[in-house]
Formats: sequence, C-alpha cells, structure tokens
Amino acid sequence: MNSAVEELGILAQALVEEQREEERRLAAVLEKQSLRIRKAEGLTWAPVTIETQHFTFGGRVKLTLQKGQNGGLDDAFRSGSPVHFYQANDAGLPADERAVLRGIVRKIRGGTAEVILDGDPLEAAALHERWTLDERADDRTYRLMAEALSYWINTEDDSAAKRRNGLLGLGTAQLPVETKPIAHPSLNPGQRAWVAMAEAAEQLAILHGPPGTGKTTTLLAFVQRAVERGERLLLAASSNAAVDLLVKGCVHQETMPVRIGHPVRLDDDVVEYGLDAHVEKDPEFKQVK
Repeated sequence: MNSAVEELGILAQALVEEQREEERRLAAVLEKQSLRIRKAEGLTWAPVTIETQHFTFGGRVKLTLQKGQNGGLDDAFRSGSPVHFYQANDAGLPADERAVLRGIVRKIRGGTAEVILDGDPLEAAALHERWTLDERADDRTYRLMAEALSYWINTEDDSAAKRRNGLLGLGTAQLPVETKPIAHPSLNPGQRAWVAMAEAAEQLAILHGPPGTGKTTTLLAFVQRAVERGERLLLAASSNAAVDLLVKGCVHQETMPVRIGHPVRLDDDVVEYGLDAHVEKDPEFKQVK
C-alpha cells in the first residue's frame, strides 16, 4: 500500500498531465482551426463590441460586451469562464500578442456578456473597436490545486499529517466513544445526534443522505454552535453555487460570513458578504485606495 505522500504525489502528477492536455487541446483548436470552426465549437465570439465600461468591486474594470450577428454560440461561455480579449487580424488571431487582455466572465445572457478584466481600463478609442473573445485555460484553478497538494505532501505539522492520513484511509481515525446530547429546536433526533458526534470527532465526521433530508440545515446548526463557542470555520464545497448556498444559510441564521473568492464567481445575493465588499465598507478603505 502506498503512503499518503505517495498517493498525493500520484494525484499531483495526474494534475500536471491533465492541465497540459487541456492546454494542448485548447491551443490546437484556437491556433490551428478557422474562426468559423472555433465559433461552432463554442470557444470564440467574434465580432464583439463594447457596450459599456465601468468599475466594480476592488476597482476592477467591468465590460459589457455584445456579440455580433453570426458571432458564435450564445452558450459558448458561462459565469466564471476565463477568457482572452483582443483585436484580431484577418486570420482571426491576435493582431498583437502583447495586447491580448485577460478576464473572467461575470454574467452571460444570450449574446450579452459581462467580463471583468485584469489590469487597466481601455482607452476611449478602443471602446469603439471590434473585438474577439476566446476561451482560455483556467491556469489559476490548476495552480491552486497544485499548491494545496504540495501543502499536504510536504506538511511537517503532526496534527495535519494525522488528519491527512486519516482522510486517505491510512491512519487510525476513530469515532468518538461518547457524545454529549445537544438541544436544538429546529433539528430532529437524528440531526442532533450527528451534530453531537461531529463536535466530539477528532478528525472527520461524515453526513450523508438523499436530497431533502436536511443535511444543509444540520451542517449550518453545527456551524452556528461552533461560532457561538468563539471558533472560526472555513466552509468549502465542490462548487461556487454550493458555497453561496452555505453563505445564504449563515446569513439567515445571523452567523455573519465572509465569502472568499473572486467577486465574479459570487452569486448576486452574496456579493455584499464577499471579502472585497467587506474591505470596501471599512472607513479606511478610501485612504488605502
């Protein structure tokens, strides 16, 4: 049986190979296929015009873009998609590689998209040009996953290593022998029993069940009790939508959260709880800016 470090090393290598393959596949289409095929494959909008340019949270530049006639598939991009934005030559490729802009799609509806740009606002003359919008590889996501794997591979913290080994089934994770009953008016006996078990668990507590059985409610009750004890928690989930759901639940029970993540990827209902929004509310923000 492989050690925890060996198991995670295999995952790290697989991650590198997955990223290379995604970049290779995307480059093969964007660089070698015609503009017509790229649009048909849902990788490109062209031509694109700029409707508006504004500033959003953190002073980021927000562009509202309109896809031209026969400019590509309406569903080519989705909220959170990383993109390249540039003026194209006759072949449909960047006229100047150094002038290619990077951004993230914030919203998309039909042939209209909101894109948050990295960097400075466009000059007035550029707002009246015709542009091309391309999908790009999500290198940031891969980088963050690689950093996370590196941490767990190289950690020298005994408690972290114990947790790592337990989660990989290579340690001695044990269920608590005794739990203290808890009182919670909105939970049924099974939910209360899980919260009690989770509070007593040393490393891991698993909550499972079919949809509609109150898993989120139970988890939020655990969070509320932990916060009331003065603890700080990091809630993570497999999608931005799932994290936003937890944020809304925390707000509903008056457990005030700080939503971490790029503002573009936050649901409109939770933007005000994002880290950027909290920073901008601080009285010292204008001076810092």
